[in-house]
Amino acid sequence: MNIGQAQAFAMELLEELCGIPTVTFHEQNVADAIVVRLSKFDLAITRDPHGNVLATRTGTEPAASGIAYVAHMDHPGFEIVERRGDDYLADVLGSITRQALEVDVPVLAITSDGRRIRGRVLGPVEESKTRQVLIRLDESIAEVLPIPVILDLIDFALDGDLIRARALDDLAGCAASAAALAYISSREVTGNVYGLFTRAEEGGLFGARLAASDGLLPKKTAVVSVETSHILPGAESGGGVVIRTGDAATTFDDEPERYLRNAALKLKAQDEDFKVKRQLMSGGGCEASAFAAFGYKVTGTAFPLGNWHNGLMQEVVEPEYIHKNDYLSGVSLLCVAAESAGDAPESSSGVRLSEFPEDAAERLNN
Repeated sequence: MNIGQAQAFAMELLEELCGIPTVTFHEQNVADAIVVRLSKFDLAITRDPHGNVLATRTGTEPAASGIAYVAHMDHPGFEIVERRGDDYLADVLGSITRQALEVDVPVLAITSDGRRIRGRVLGPVEESKTRQVLIRLDESIAEVLPIPVILDLIDFALDGDLIRARALDDLAGCAASAAALAYISSREVTGNVYGLFTRAEEGGLFGARLAASDGLLPKKTAVVSVETSHILPGAESGGGVVIRTGDAATTFDDEPERYLRNAALKLKAQDEDFKVKRQLMSGGGCEASAFAAFGYKVTGTAFPLGNWHNGLMQEVVEPEYIHKNDYLSGVSLLCVAAESAGDAPESSSGVRLSEFPEDAAERLNN
């Protein structure tokens, strides 16, 4: 598989994953789809006790430090927990846009056999101590509760250069990470390359925190959070994938970031139109912070995301969107960075800055 094929794989898988309803704690079908796709490649695939999926390309020197691409399989939504007469009480899972809690917002309840039952929000439950809404469905359900409920928005669409979908956060990160694993599976690499697909990020980084606490990844692994993050000045849609220097909670580490910076330099040398940015994406937290809390060295990438959490910042209820070129440039970046796993990367700027400036010292000393 070459990079062009990896990009095509990433687009195809993203469309597939976006067609699978996912809500925090209800990611099983997304996990199954990722496992099916990656099982076709030379990768070891396991699931931890918490339902996180780990795919591994074993390196020639497994003791060498490797790279892990971490992305989460859930998205904000609702979970029906109780029947109330003809209606249903649902918990709000994750930081969904406030407008999604208003009266007559269309939703879809997902049954155990995958059927989508239309319904609408009746508004928030004011007396509740937690965020809850009442939901009315078009038909009665006889399911064992809880069951997930998603916003009734498009699964996936290409709109010119934009990819629009209900849940690009973080199915885009999942598909891009999987593509990089598929790409590296046929190549010799020094250190291990991991793809970790986690659960319940939107509820509080739960899957990542449990994986980090359990030591699922070796401690010397360079952990790369592969995320979408809402558009900020300097990180606009179409400007390229972002090498993320930190999130709302944590400043990331230089050593693992070198893999990404060096990969970006290689890609830029091959294609002067390759676009990449490097900046702090402080609009929210990501799974790098969860691993950093347990002593891992971390970095991240981000696809600038419009209508983050379906319009949380814009106060609307709409599909999320990313630029197709940002997404494909991110896939390329992950593929090339994976090639260097286990080979401690030097920082070109660090080498330059560490050189003793003799001429300047002589002038300053005079």
